[in-house]
Amino acid sequence: MKRRGVVVTVGLALLAAAAGVSVPGCGSGGDPNVVRIVSSLPRTGSAQGQTDTMVNGIRLAIDEYGGTVAGLRVDYLDWDDATAGAGKWVAEAEGANAQKATADPDVVAYIGPYNSGAAMVSAPILNTAGLVQVSPAVTWPGLTKPVPGGDPSEPGVCPNDNIQGPLSAVFAKEELGVKSVYILDDKELYGEGIAKLFGQKAKELGINVLGHESIVVTQQDYAPLMTKIK
Repeated sequence: MKRRGVVVTVGLALLAAAAGVSVPGCGSGGDPNVVRIVSSLPRTGSAQGQTDTMVNGIRLAIDEYGGTVAGLRVDYLDWDDATAGAGKWVAEAEGANAQKATADPDVVAYIGPYNSGAAMVSAPILNTAGLVQVSPAVTWPGLTKPVPGGDPSEPGVCPNDNIQGPLSAVFAKEELGVKSVYILDDKELYGEGIAKLFGQKAKELGINVLGHESIVVTQQDYAPLMTKIK
């Protein structure tokens, strides 16, 4: 039996506990006694604190299953798709991780990425190889639903931006009593998209949207921007 297929019956529970839900691909070769799970997350930069918790959750899930599934040893590799220079994920690293995963016959699942834009890089590579990909974080609608420019191929475990953005505006209006807002985003697929949806709903609710612009996340001094907003 192909080891990527073994995950169909037994590994589903393990992967669900680790990062959501999965449907495995197919493959053969490698060590017949090992199934390997890899994660590709920004382990360098501003998101490290959040991805630490994700990696700890994956390791905890594996430990709770005794490190085995269907009589096979579960091996886990924690990969970084960020660089110190960028301080966030970069397409080259995410693409390289996806290529490395598909080239390893022991890999049965790819957990990640953390960023919706990164998923647009790795998903086509993993789909071509028939390797399952599950992210604990990405929410851009085009990853799970047919929208212009999207690639609806990645199982989603989080409410997407179409839900998060408008509900955030409802919370701001009804719970916080917000009357006016100035919206900033980070130019990322996720940040820019959810900010736009928030702004649209805010206007519908009668919140005064004073402005909306993108920022440079590596900028050191935001004082001029804060002065402008004030």
